[in-house]
Amino acid sequence: MKDLLLKAYLSHQLDSQSSICLKIPDTIYFMGICGTAMAGLAVYLKQKGFNVLGSDQNIYPPMSLELKKARIPVFNYDENNIKDSIKLIVVGNVISSHHKEMLKAREKQIPIISFPEFLKQSLLLKTKNIVIIGTHGKSTSSALMSHVAEQTHQNPNFFIGAVANDFSSSFRVTPSPYFILEGDEYDSSFFAKRAKFFYYKPSYALLTSLEFDHADIYNNIEEIKKAFCEFVKKIPAEGCLVAYADSPYIEELLSFCSAKVLTYGSKKGDFRIGSREVNDKGQTFEVFTESKKFKLSTPLFGEHNALNTLGVFVLAYHLKWSESQILSALKNFKGLKRRMEFRFKFKGAKIFEDFAHHPTAVKASLSALRERYPHQRILALFEPRSFTSRLNVFQKDYISAFSPADLIFIAPSYNSFKIPQDKRFSIEQLVEDLKKQKKQAFKFSNFKDLEEKFKKTLKANDIAIFMSSGSFGSLLNKFLSSI
Repeated sequence: MKDLLLKAYLSHQLDSQSSICLKIPDTIYFMGICGTAMAGLAVYLKQKGFNVLGSDQNIYPPMSLELKKARIPVFNYDENNIKDSIKLIVVGNVISSHHKEMLKAREKQIPIISFPEFLKQSLLLKTKNIVIIGTHGKSTSSALMSHVAEQTHQNPNFFIGAVANDFSSSFRVTPSPYFILEGDEYDSSFFAKRAKFFYYKPSYALLTSLEFDHADIYNNIEEIKKAFCEFVKKIPAEGCLVAYADSPYIEELLSFCSAKVLTYGSKKGDFRIGSREVNDKGQTFEVFTESKKFKLSTPLFGEHNALNTLGVFVLAYHLKWSESQILSALKNFKGLKRRMEFRFKFKGAKIFEDFAHHPTAVKASLSALRERYPHQRILALFEPRSFTSRLNVFQKDYISAFSPADLIFIAPSYNSFKIPQDKRFSIEQLVEDLKKQKKQAFKFSNFKDLEEKFKKTLKANDIAIFMSSGSFGSLLNKFLSSI
């Protein structure tokens, strides 16, 4: 089926600007279209003149707005959506083999392909691919790398797994030789149980971090390390890997890489962060090498974002892009939606939204807020929604993760009934443990009670951050509409 699909639907022909064109007839259908990557590709194909439509279960901003703006019809999942006119289906990794739409597609013998395979076969065969990988910081680093490339006049292709404020889309195709990609270690689809980044043909790579995550895909850290090792093997000898040196697993990974390796970190590395100065506009920090010294500035807060900024700088510097333009681009980066994003003021308090769900990311975000607002009360609102956050594998880690906050509100765990009782994350235990640490912590069985408690508790001058990999019960939109 794969050979038939590629011959019939994907041709690699250069247009007058030497960019790769897709030659795909008729209708393309996206199952799981509201994922950031899927939506970005769908919008691009729509702009190229193809008939695009799709379906999803969770249809909410920002991607729902992007799809609506592009006039792409989006439906709730229904087997009746699968019409005879559909000639190709791009399948998201949220779709299972027994999904009702997939069963209908199989019945109709419609060709299917995963997002990363589609990307590889249609757009990545003739480009120099810069792939950003790691447990944390991929979206921020991918967006920042794309912004730096833009500001240094590389006019890059890019795919970012979030909405970057410096661009009108999370996905762009240009005549540039560079393609910047967020490389996810999550699997590609039910019929291609391999990490997405395996398909991205790296010329260069930035490795931001490595920890255990995605417990629905990987059983332990050794399996994750194996996946990353296989990826770094793919970087050609003439390429380059920039890697975060402070991770305990990085050194082992580097032994598998035949390309040039540059490392960075706060404790060790070829490029090391020195003193950091935080102000209202962000942070400035010194960077040292054996022979040079640099001074970097970014509007992003937190030590983790200083490291993200440094990783991007090292790779851009290696590529010999203009140093002065790189530094200027780092300084005027506008950030991403749902990544420490200031949303609005409510009752005189500042409300932020963040994608954090892994305990390391939760602590990094809260520490960044504490560093930025050292004398104000911080309210952390957390929804256990990702699969791993609903398991008890990080039960104890969350105690430390919430330490920078003053008050902690834990929302109901998403579809917790699907997790076996002996493996289920215990909100009750977390709240009890946090109280032992002299924290004000609250658990809720529904979003309505959480909303009421939050409104009663919130005071002017507070800092509140909503952390979830989902919509957090649409509470932010409710608050915004009431202002």
